[in-house]
Amino acid sequence: MRGIFILLLLPLLLAAPAKAQTPFFGSEELLEFSLSTDLRAFLAERNDSASYRTALLTWNEDGALRKLEVEIKPRGNFRMKSNYCTFPPIRIKAKAETQNTPFEGMSRMRLMTPCAEDQYVLREYLVYRMYNMLTDTSFRVRLARVTYVDTEGSMSPVRSYAFFLEDPEEMAARLGATYLKKPSATDSMERSFMPLLHGFECMIGNTDWNVEIGKNIAMLSFPGMQHLVPVPYDFDWSEAVHAPYTGLDDEFDRRVFRRLCATQAEIEITFERFKHIRNQQKSLLRDFVLLEEEMRKEMEDLFDDFYRKISRSHTAKEYAVCP
Repeated sequence: MRGIFILLLLPLLLAAPAKAQTPFFGSEELLEFSLSTDLRAFLAERNDSASYRTALLTWNEDGALRKLEVEIKPRGNFRMKSNYCTFPPIRIKAKAETQNTPFEGMSRMRLMTPCAEDQYVLREYLVYRMYNMLTDTSFRVRLARVTYVDTEGSMSPVRSYAFFLEDPEEMAARLGATYLKKPSATDSMERSFMPLLHGFECMIGNTDWNVEIGKNIAMLSFPGMQHLVPVPYDFDWSEAVHAPYTGLDDEFDRRVFRRLCATQAEIEITFERFKHIRNQQKSLLRDFVLLEEEMRKEMEDLFDDFYRKISRSHTAKEYAVCP
Protein backbone atom coordinates (compact mmCIF):
# COMPACT_ATOMS: atom_id res chain seq x y z
CA MET A 1 0.00 0.00 0.00
CA ARG A 2 2.87 2.40 0.81
CA GLY A 3 4.16 1.95 -2.74
CA ILE A 4 0.77 2.88 -4.14
CA PHE A 5 0.70 6.10 -2.13
CA ILE A 6 4.16 7.05 -3.40
CA LEU A 7 3.05 6.25 -6.96
CA LEU A 8 -0.02 8.46 -6.72
CA LEU A 9 1.86 11.27 -5.00
CA LEU A 10 4.28 11.61 -7.92
CA PRO A 11 2.09 14.19 -9.76
CA LEU A 12 2.40 16.34 -6.63
CA LEU A 13 6.10 15.72 -6.12
CA LEU A 14 6.74 16.94 -9.67
CA ALA A 15 4.86 20.11 -8.80
CA ALA A 16 8.07 21.63 -7.44
CA PRO A 17 9.39 23.40 -10.56
CA ALA A 18 13.07 23.44 -11.42
CA LYS A 19 12.68 26.92 -12.91
CA ALA A 20 10.76 29.84 -11.44
CA GLN A 21 7.44 30.51 -13.10
CA THR A 22 7.47 33.56 -15.35
CA PRO A 23 5.77 36.56 -13.69
CA PHE A 24 3.43 36.74 -16.67
CA PHE A 25 1.63 33.55 -15.68
CA GLY A 26 2.22 34.14 -12.00
CA SER A 27 -0.33 36.98 -12.11
CA GLU A 28 -4.10 36.51 -12.21
CA GLU A 29 -4.67 40.17 -13.15
CA LEU A 30 -6.70 40.74 -16.31
CA LEU A 31 -4.38 41.99 -19.06
CA GLU A 32 -5.94 44.60 -21.37
CA PHE A 33 -4.26 45.57 -24.64
CA SER A 34 -4.83 46.28 -28.34
CA LEU A 35 -3.49 44.23 -31.24
CA SER A 36 -3.15 46.16 -34.49
CA THR A 37 -2.51 44.63 -37.89
CA ASP A 38 -4.06 44.18 -41.34
CA LEU A 39 -6.99 42.19 -39.93
CA ARG A 40 -8.64 41.34 -43.21
CA ALA A 41 -5.41 39.87 -44.60
CA PHE A 42 -4.74 38.03 -41.33
CA LEU A 43 -8.21 36.46 -41.28
CA ALA A 44 -7.99 35.48 -44.94
CA GLU A 45 -4.82 33.43 -44.45
CA ARG A 46 -5.88 30.48 -42.29
CA ASN A 47 -3.75 27.45 -43.02
CA ASP A 48 -0.63 25.69 -41.76
CA SER A 49 1.51 27.50 -44.33
CA ALA A 50 0.44 30.97 -43.17
CA SER A 51 3.41 33.29 -42.69
CA TYR A 52 4.01 35.66 -39.80
CA ARG A 53 2.81 39.21 -40.37
CA THR A 54 3.76 42.40 -38.54
CA ALA A 55 1.52 43.60 -35.71
CA LEU A 56 1.67 45.99 -32.78
CA LEU A 57 0.70 45.37 -29.16
CA THR A 58 -0.29 48.53 -27.28
CA TRP A 59 -1.42 49.04 -23.70
CA ASN A 60 -1.81 51.81 -21.14
CA GLU A 61 0.64 51.93 -18.27
CA ASP A 62 0.48 54.71 -15.68
CA GLY A 63 -1.35 56.95 -18.13
CA ALA A 64 1.17 56.42 -20.94
CA LEU A 65 0.71 54.38 -24.11
CA ARG A 66 3.26 51.55 -24.38
CA LYS A 67 4.05 49.58 -27.53
CA LEU A 68 5.63 46.25 -28.42
CA GLU A 69 6.37 45.15 -31.98
CA VAL A 70 5.35 41.56 -32.64
CA GLU A 71 4.65 39.10 -35.45
CA ILE A 72 1.47 37.06 -35.55
CA LYS A 73 -0.05 34.18 -37.47
CA PRO A 74 -3.12 31.96 -37.03
CA ARG A 75 -2.71 28.67 -35.18
CA GLY A 76 -4.79 25.64 -34.24
CA ASN A 77 -6.60 22.93 -36.16
CA PHE A 78 -10.39 22.97 -35.95
CA ARG A 79 -10.53 26.54 -34.61
CA MET A 80 -8.41 27.85 -37.47
CA LYS A 81 -11.15 27.07 -40.00
CA SER A 82 -13.22 30.08 -41.06
CA ASN A 83 -16.39 28.03 -41.61
CA TYR A 84 -16.42 27.20 -37.88
CA CYS A 85 -14.74 30.09 -36.10
CA THR A 86 -14.94 33.82 -36.72
CA PHE A 87 -11.52 34.43 -35.21
CA PRO A 88 -8.67 31.88 -35.06
CA PRO A 89 -6.27 31.40 -32.14
CA ILE A 90 -3.10 33.44 -32.61
CA ARG A 91 0.59 32.67 -32.31
CA ILE A 92 2.55 35.77 -31.26
CA LYS A 93 6.32 36.26 -31.53
CA ALA A 94 7.93 39.32 -29.97
CA LYS A 95 10.25 41.27 -32.29
CA ALA A 96 11.62 43.47 -29.50
CA GLU A 97 12.86 42.96 -25.95
CA THR A 98 9.96 42.31 -23.55
CA GLN A 99 11.85 43.29 -20.40
CA ASN A 100 10.02 45.86 -18.24
CA THR A 101 6.72 45.16 -19.99
CA PRO A 102 3.73 43.05 -18.88
CA PHE A 103 5.02 40.43 -21.36
CA GLU A 104 8.45 40.07 -19.75
CA GLY A 105 9.99 36.68 -20.45
CA MET A 106 7.42 35.94 -23.16
CA SER A 107 9.20 35.74 -26.50
CA ARG A 108 6.59 33.29 -27.84
CA MET A 109 2.90 33.52 -26.93
CA ARG A 110 -0.24 31.56 -27.77
CA LEU A 111 -3.47 33.53 -27.55
CA MET A 112 -6.71 31.53 -27.34
CA THR A 113 -9.48 33.63 -28.89
CA PRO A 114 -13.26 33.06 -28.75
CA CYS A 115 -14.39 30.83 -31.61
CA ALA A 116 -18.01 31.66 -30.86
CA GLU A 117 -18.89 33.89 -27.89
CA ASP A 118 -16.71 35.22 -25.09
CA GLN A 119 -18.45 33.03 -22.51
CA TYR A 120 -17.04 29.83 -24.01
CA VAL A 121 -13.44 30.98 -24.02
CA LEU A 122 -13.94 32.08 -20.40
CA ARG A 123 -15.21 28.61 -19.54
CA GLU A 124 -12.19 26.98 -21.14
CA TYR A 125 -9.91 29.34 -19.21
CA LEU A 126 -11.52 28.12 -15.98
CA VAL A 127 -11.00 24.48 -16.97
CA TYR A 128 -7.25 25.09 -17.33
CA ARG A 129 -7.23 26.78 -13.91
CA MET A 130 -8.88 23.71 -12.39
CA TYR A 131 -6.23 21.36 -13.74
CA ASN A 132 -3.60 23.72 -12.29
CA MET A 133 -5.18 23.00 -8.89
CA LEU A 134 -4.49 19.29 -9.29
CA THR A 135 -0.88 19.45 -10.48
CA ASP A 136 1.75 21.97 -11.48
CA THR A 137 2.52 19.69 -14.43
CA SER A 138 -0.06 21.58 -16.45
CA PHE A 139 -0.39 24.49 -18.85
CA ARG A 140 -0.57 27.93 -17.21
CA VAL A 141 -3.04 30.52 -18.49
CA ARG A 142 -3.51 34.30 -18.21
CA LEU A 143 -6.80 36.05 -18.91
CA ALA A 144 -6.88 39.01 -21.30
CA ARG A 145 -9.28 41.45 -22.93
CA VAL A 146 -8.14 42.35 -26.41
CA THR A 147 -9.14 45.06 -28.86
CA TYR A 148 -8.29 44.00 -32.41
CA VAL A 149 -7.60 47.03 -34.59
CA ASP A 150 -7.47 46.92 -38.40
CA THR A 151 -4.59 49.12 -39.58
CA GLU A 152 -6.15 49.39 -43.05
CA GLY A 153 -9.41 50.84 -41.70
CA SER A 154 -11.60 48.39 -43.59
CA MET A 155 -12.90 46.70 -40.44
CA SER A 156 -14.26 48.12 -37.21
CA PRO A 157 -12.33 47.33 -34.02
CA VAL A 158 -13.33 44.08 -32.32
CA ARG A 159 -13.10 43.67 -28.57
CA SER A 160 -13.30 40.33 -26.79
CA TYR A 161 -11.90 38.22 -23.96
CA ALA A 162 -9.13 35.72 -24.63
CA PHE A 163 -6.45 33.93 -22.68
CA PHE A 164 -2.76 33.29 -23.09
CA LEU A 165 -1.74 29.64 -23.00
CA GLU A 166 1.75 28.68 -21.88
CA ASP A 167 4.07 27.52 -24.65
CA PRO A 168 4.77 23.76 -24.29
CA GLU A 169 8.55 24.18 -24.46
CA GLU A 170 8.44 26.92 -21.84
CA MET A 171 6.19 24.78 -19.65
CA ALA A 172 8.71 21.95 -19.93
CA ALA A 173 11.59 24.27 -19.06
CA ARG A 174 9.70 25.54 -16.02
CA LEU A 175 9.29 21.97 -14.81
CA GLY A 176 12.83 20.87 -15.59
CA ALA A 177 11.61 18.56 -18.36
CA THR A 178 11.86 18.24 -22.15
CA TYR A 179 8.87 18.68 -24.44
CA LEU A 180 8.67 15.92 -27.05
CA LYS A 181 6.82 17.17 -30.10
CA LYS A 182 6.90 13.74 -31.76
CA PRO A 183 7.36 10.97 -29.18
CA SER A 184 8.44 7.53 -30.31
CA ALA A 185 5.70 4.97 -30.86
CA THR A 186 7.45 2.77 -28.30
CA ASP A 187 7.32 5.39 -25.52
CA SER A 188 5.06 4.53 -22.59
CA MET A 189 3.27 6.81 -20.15
CA GLU A 190 4.12 7.37 -16.50
CA ARG A 191 1.51 5.27 -14.73
CA SER A 192 1.17 7.58 -11.73
CA PHE A 193 -0.27 10.36 -13.92
CA MET A 194 -2.82 8.28 -15.77
CA PRO A 195 -5.61 8.09 -13.12
CA LEU A 196 -5.31 11.87 -12.65
CA LEU A 197 -5.54 12.51 -16.40
CA HIS A 198 -8.45 10.10 -16.91
CA GLY A 199 -10.26 11.45 -13.87
CA PHE A 200 -9.93 15.07 -15.00
CA GLU A 201 -11.10 14.40 -18.55
CA CYS A 202 -14.06 12.54 -17.04
CA MET A 203 -14.80 15.40 -14.63
CA ILE A 204 -15.00 17.99 -17.42
CA GLY A 205 -16.83 15.60 -19.76
CA ASN A 206 -14.20 15.48 -22.49
CA THR A 207 -13.73 12.70 -25.05
CA ASP A 208 -11.60 14.72 -27.51
CA TRP A 209 -8.22 13.34 -26.43
CA ASN A 210 -6.06 10.29 -26.96
CA VAL A 211 -2.77 9.49 -25.26
CA GLU A 212 -1.74 6.82 -27.78
CA ILE A 213 -1.74 9.22 -30.74
CA GLY A 214 -1.00 12.37 -28.72
CA LYS A 215 -4.30 14.05 -29.52
CA ASN A 216 -4.61 17.15 -27.32
CA ILE A 217 -1.90 15.72 -25.07
CA ALA A 218 1.59 17.18 -24.67
CA MET A 219 4.34 14.72 -23.74
CA LEU A 220 7.09 15.59 -21.28
CA SER A 221 10.27 13.68 -20.53
CA PHE A 222 11.72 14.18 -17.04
CA PRO A 223 15.36 13.41 -16.16
CA GLY A 224 15.67 10.07 -14.41
CA MET A 225 12.16 8.96 -15.40
CA GLN A 226 11.80 6.09 -17.83
CA HIS A 227 8.27 6.97 -18.95
CA LEU A 228 6.66 10.12 -20.36
CA VAL A 229 4.26 12.41 -18.51
CA PRO A 230 1.08 13.44 -20.40
CA VAL A 231 -0.28 16.98 -20.05
CA PRO A 232 -3.78 17.68 -21.44
CA TYR A 233 -4.86 20.77 -23.37
CA ASP A 234 -7.62 22.01 -25.73
CA PHE A 235 -10.81 21.52 -23.72
CA ASP A 236 -13.28 23.32 -25.99
CA TRP A 237 -15.07 20.08 -26.96
CA SER A 238 -15.72 19.20 -23.32
CA GLU A 239 -19.08 19.40 -21.60
CA ALA A 240 -17.56 21.91 -19.15
CA VAL A 241 -17.08 24.36 -22.04
CA HIS A 242 -20.09 23.18 -24.06
CA ALA A 243 -19.15 25.22 -27.14
CA PRO A 244 -22.01 25.33 -29.69
CA TYR A 245 -19.74 24.71 -32.70
CA THR A 246 -18.99 21.12 -31.61
CA GLY A 247 -22.39 20.03 -32.87
CA LEU A 248 -22.70 17.51 -30.01
CA ASP A 249 -26.22 17.53 -28.60
CA ASP A 250 -27.24 16.74 -25.03
CA GLU A 251 -27.75 13.07 -25.91
CA PHE A 252 -24.04 12.57 -26.54
CA ASP A 253 -22.38 11.12 -23.43
CA ARG A 254 -19.14 13.04 -22.97
CA ARG A 255 -18.56 11.88 -19.40
CA VAL A 256 -16.53 8.71 -19.80
CA PHE A 257 -13.93 7.28 -17.45
CA ARG A 258 -11.77 5.47 -19.98
CA ARG A 259 -10.38 2.17 -18.88
CA LEU A 260 -6.75 2.17 -17.77
CA CYS A 261 -4.48 -0.18 -15.88
CA ALA A 262 -5.06 0.99 -12.32
CA THR A 263 -6.01 -0.71 -9.08
CA GLN A 264 -8.99 0.19 -6.93
CA ALA A 265 -6.63 1.70 -4.34
CA GLU A 266 -4.94 3.90 -6.96
CA ILE A 267 -8.27 5.19 -8.23
CA GLU A 268 -9.55 5.83 -4.71
CA ILE A 269 -6.46 7.91 -3.90
CA THR A 270 -6.97 9.87 -7.13
CA PHE A 271 -10.60 10.55 -6.22
CA GLU A 272 -9.43 11.87 -2.84
CA ARG A 273 -7.15 14.27 -4.67
CA PHE A 274 -10.15 15.63 -6.58
CA LYS A 275 -12.17 15.97 -3.39
CA HIS A 276 -9.28 17.92 -1.87
CA ILE A 277 -9.64 20.72 -4.46
CA ARG A 278 -13.46 20.76 -4.48
CA ASN A 279 -13.77 23.91 -2.36
CA GLN A 280 -11.16 25.67 -4.49
CA GLN A 281 -13.18 24.83 -7.59
CA LYS A 282 -16.35 26.19 -6.04
CA SER A 283 -14.62 29.41 -5.03
CA LEU A 284 -13.11 29.86 -8.49
CA LEU A 285 -16.54 29.58 -10.14
CA ARG A 286 -18.31 31.66 -7.52
CA ASP A 287 -15.79 34.52 -7.65
CA PHE A 288 -15.40 34.61 -11.43
CA VAL A 289 -17.79 37.48 -12.11
CA LEU A 290 -17.23 37.53 -15.89
CA LEU A 291 -19.14 34.28 -16.29
CA GLU A 292 -22.89 34.59 -16.80
CA GLU A 293 -25.03 32.99 -14.10
CA GLU A 294 -26.55 30.44 -16.48
CA MET A 295 -23.09 29.35 -17.63
CA ARG A 296 -21.88 29.14 -14.04
CA LYS A 297 -24.85 26.96 -13.10
CA GLU A 298 -24.16 24.58 -16.02
CA MET A 299 -20.57 24.08 -14.89
CA GLU A 300 -21.52 23.70 -11.23
CA ASP A 301 -24.16 21.08 -12.06
CA LEU A 302 -21.67 19.14 -14.20
CA PHE A 303 -19.06 19.05 -11.44
CA ASP A 304 -21.63 18.25 -8.72
CA ASP A 305 -22.63 15.19 -10.73
CA PHE A 306 -18.98 14.10 -11.00
CA TYR A 307 -18.41 14.41 -7.26
CA ARG A 308 -21.59 12.49 -6.50
CA LYS A 309 -20.33 9.73 -8.78
CA ILE A 310 -16.85 9.44 -7.24
CA SER A 311 -18.31 9.54 -3.71
CA ARG A 312 -20.18 6.29 -4.26
CA SER A 313 -18.47 3.34 -2.59
CA HIS A 314 -18.52 1.13 -5.68
CA THR A 315 -17.29 3.65 -8.31
CA ALA A 316 -13.55 3.05 -7.88
CA LYS A 317 -14.11 -0.69 -7.99
CA GLU A 318 -15.99 -0.33 -11.29
CA TYR A 319 -13.11 1.58 -12.88
CA ALA A 320 -10.30 -0.68 -11.63
CA VAL A 321 -9.13 -3.08 -14.33
CA CYS A 322 -5.74 -4.13 -12.89
CA PRO A 323 -5.23 -6.25 -9.76
